[in-house]
Amino acid sequence: MGSPKQGTEIAARLWDQESTLWDAAQQQQLVRKLPAAFGWEGPRGGRGVIAPAGPNFAGPGTDGVNISNERLETAFWGKPDRLVFSLGKTDVYNRAKLTFTEGKKPVGQIQLLAGDFANAEQPTVSTRLHNGDNALHLQNGNATVDLSALITDSETNVIAIKADYANLDKPVAVRLYRHMDTLNSMPAPQSGNDGTYFWIRQSFEKEKTFPQGFEYYLVAKIAGAKAVMQNADMQPDLGAAVPYRNPSAPGSAVTAQLPIMARQSIVIYATVVTSAEANDPLSEAKKRLAAAESRGYSGLLARNEKWYHSLFTEREQGRIFTGNINDAKQVILPYLFQSRRNSLHTYNSDPDPSRYEADANYNIIEADDVQWSGLQCFNEELYTGAFVVNRDETATNYYTRLFNFWRAAWETHAASKGQVGLCILRGYVPPIKNDVYWSPDSYAMNGSDWASMIWAFKSVWDAWDYGAHDKAYLSEMVYPSLRGIADFFASKLKPGDDGYYHLEPSQTREEDVGKDAIDCIAAAKWSLRNAIEAASLLGVDAAKCAIWKQRLEKIAPYYVIKNEKGESIFASLVVNGKPIVSVHGTSHFLVNVADEIHLESPESDRQMAIRSNLHQHAQPMNRQVEYLLGDSPDTLFMSPDYAWIHLFGHSAWLMYYAQKSGVGEFARTGPLNTREQKTIACWLEPERLCNSRSGTIFFFPCVPSGLDVAFRDFQARGGFLVSGEIRGGSVTYASVTSRRGGTCQVMNPWPGKELLVREMPTGQRITATKQGEKLSFASVAGKSYILSPHVITQ
Repeated sequence: MGSPKQGTEIAARLWDQESTLWDAAQQQQLVRKLPAAFGWEGPRGGRGVIAPAGPNFAGPGTDGVNISNERLETAFWGKPDRLVFSLGKTDVYNRAKLTFTEGKKPVGQIQLLAGDFANAEQPTVSTRLHNGDNALHLQNGNATVDLSALITDSETNVIAIKADYANLDKPVAVRLYRHMDTLNSMPAPQSGNDGTYFWIRQSFEKEKTFPQGFEYYLVAKIAGAKAVMQNADMQPDLGAAVPYRNPSAPGSAVTAQLPIMARQSIVIYATVVTSAEANDPLSEAKKRLAAAESRGYSGLLARNEKWYHSLFTEREQGRIFTGNINDAKQVILPYLFQSRRNSLHTYNSDPDPSRYEADANYNIIEADDVQWSGLQCFNEELYTGAFVVNRDETATNYYTRLFNFWRAAWETHAASKGQVGLCILRGYVPPIKNDVYWSPDSYAMNGSDWASMIWAFKSVWDAWDYGAHDKAYLSEMVYPSLRGIADFFASKLKPGDDGYYHLEPSQTREEDVGKDAIDCIAAAKWSLRNAIEAASLLGVDAAKCAIWKQRLEKIAPYYVIKNEKGESIFASLVVNGKPIVSVHGTSHFLVNVADEIHLESPESDRQMAIRSNLHQHAQPMNRQVEYLLGDSPDTLFMSPDYAWIHLFGHSAWLMYYAQKSGVGEFARTGPLNTREQKTIACWLEPERLCNSRSGTIFFFPCVPSGLDVAFRDFQARGGFLVSGEIRGGSVTYASVTSRRGGTCQVMNPWPGKELLVREMPTGQRITATKQGEKLSFASVAGKSYILSPHVITQ
């Protein structure tokens, strides 16, 4: 990134000293031991959980080597004589049995059977980060096999497995397998073949979304050898055992037996097609596999390489630099490698509600009974940091689709309950026809946890607030739902004898029910405030705005009590006339969801938020309050509950490396002592480097001491791109690019010095207004501006 020199500024920026991510990815492999067993018997972390580090570690949040795409979750594991690919798919749901535990269902297994390797050493898998190729080598005596496996993008959605066998004495076979559902809620799977293609078919009951019934086909084809097919239905011992089912439970399989030869070179192509994708899933699967075979393994690999090149090129935006690419190679690259194929809550996939897809990171691919039907719960999404580092799609793809696909149903649901506007409570939105609101949990249907809407909707707003979208996006994709939410809160707020509007009943997150729950009041204020802003920008709904403003001006203040030291802290809500503090704390919602207390808030408010947060600091969602308020820069506040790390905005990969570096080894806090630890803290918490929650851009508000670090093209509120560098404790570069125009507000990175704003590359000085250390200036869409404490020379 070229930039004008700034007085005595360093000519070579930190980003000039590092290679591109694409160049680094081409040189980088992720090497993992192939787990011999699946689940708790192996190095399992479960999605979203950090598995203990060690020689068998397969990566955080996986039950095997993860080679998933957005729709087809794939875990690679098994012993050398039976290598297994366990499959799950985002639209495979038993929609007729959406009880608390039934819903998402496994797809099945692809097995590679080769008796020559029964006593071989468990192999390692090398994953090439620039094309997604997963390679292993097996040797047992003279017998060898070199195997490579990949999964294509989600639209072609093919698994390809290339195997070159040599010096074999025993036969090789490929098997597709699906077990009988252990909850006995589904028909038995069926095997089939036509001599070339072979498959497993699983059907589901008829229901409203698929009135003709839902089914999927797991289909495969082998290139390079003629196989003899053998079907077996409802027999024991056909599948690779997993701890979630009786190993001798019956299942169906089709086995493609290859001729006994000393040498075999084959490519297996497999895919899964469902009724949500095609009226005739089997025919569609055959077309897909024929197209894959025509490209061949090398052609699919080349297609993947283009996909990953695009990914790593995109990730140059929102990148952090230390001047040493090795800092990123071992930590950030494995995360970025998967970052476009997952949403933050799902970890391995990116479901689309309009395609009847859903997923959650606590699902286990091979399990018949899953938590909460395998559906996302909306009371834990803290994803603003993802928007700051330009990874909008990890949250936006799902939530924007969800709110716009389900909006009419939620409005209907609210009306059926005698409520106004749009109502989504803490619950689970299934991949079904969106004509009525649904939840397996009556608590979610009838509760008063009104803040849940903002836990979920905040990502939709952030896509506009931080992104490059124009007003048409605001009008079509954001405002209709926001208007419904604001109407809902305006109707729920009732006047009290004290002259304020109150929410009663209202409920803190999954906990106490009472009056004026702090997160519900904050959610109401957030909704009304942003709805007024959006309506003003769009020039609509003046009458509604008048009502919203009236409620906002007279909404009940937060309750305050004393802690054990006699200091003032926020209460959670009032129960039986008494303000109390709930288990999950108070101020985290004000700071990290509602953006109500921020870096420009009065110092007294910031300190009370920190005190309130410390009162319940062990809860995982509380960990971000300090650094978002510029406090404790040399401490990383960690959660003791690693099971929930990914749900609260932390990447499992980044947390794993934080753990390896000695930060927060299953402890609540971890001091940042080394450069590695400080760098990891910035990767985990990018708003240490750029925070604009108040609407003003702050450069390096909570950077760890002594760390030289830079960031490029972070996103800030108002649609700005921001870049900066700090060395030796002093800011050495600061720039802003406006993508949609409007007023830009910046806090002076050089306090006490005169701040100049100049347009790049012309150097023309821009007139700005000052208020203390804050500058405001009119920006033009497409223009970039450099900030300086003195005159810039070219």
